[in-house]
Amino acid sequence: DQASQQDLGAVQDRVRGILNDLTTLQRDMQITLLAQPAVCEDLNLTPGQEQRLSELLPKWFGEKMKAFEEMRGIREKDRRRRFVELAAEHDRVLTALLQPEQRQRLTQIGIQSAGIYAFREPDIVQALGLTSEQRAMVREIESKVMINSFGRRSMGGGWEERRRQQEQISREAVVEVLKQLHADQRARWEHLVGPPCEGLGSGPRNPAKGANPEKTPDT
Repeated sequence: DQASQQDLGAVQDRVRGILNDLTTLQRDMQITLLAQPAVCEDLNLTPGQEQRLSELLPKWFGEKMKAFEEMRGIREKDRRRRFVELAAEHDRVLTALLQPEQRQRLTQIGIQSAGIYAFREPDIVQALGLTSEQRAMVREIESKVMINSFGRRSMGGGWEERRRQQEQISREAVVEVLKQLHADQRARWEHLVGPPCEGLGSGPRNPAKGANPEKTPDT
């Protein structure tokens, strides 16, 4: 009846709103990649763009830290809305700063950086047309990644060595997933990620100036 159709439409609108928010937050996470020299080189940034980013990245990081402090004790819905608003503003400024092909390439690099966890994203699931069986397969491989990652961390090693190990585990997992996909799905994946970004993950991940990644507040 009409009431049921209205209820269904309202639910669909909420779902679309949530998915749009997730996409906005995901794009904002890509901004942290701009702290890596390899990413900036891949994007072929101009000196002017590099200078502007050197000003924007610390500013945006500070805004997020301030928001975290201000949102303590606030309802989850309100916190999420605040961070979505910040992410949308950051994306607007970044889109104006970068050329369209640079922004698209950053999205590709972001998918590469996410590794196995990119297959969780709703837009990736839709673009690849993953079936429920394939999504279950991805979750199973994800579980193996988490187990292997924990096992290798327990073996010790420095921060840089642990990072390399984690990225190797993720790369192997992506290869395993792709083997289970159809040829047309693999072709779509290659289009989504583009050519490999050489050196991705080897640069700084925007730590605080002078911070030592090997140390924790308790050491």
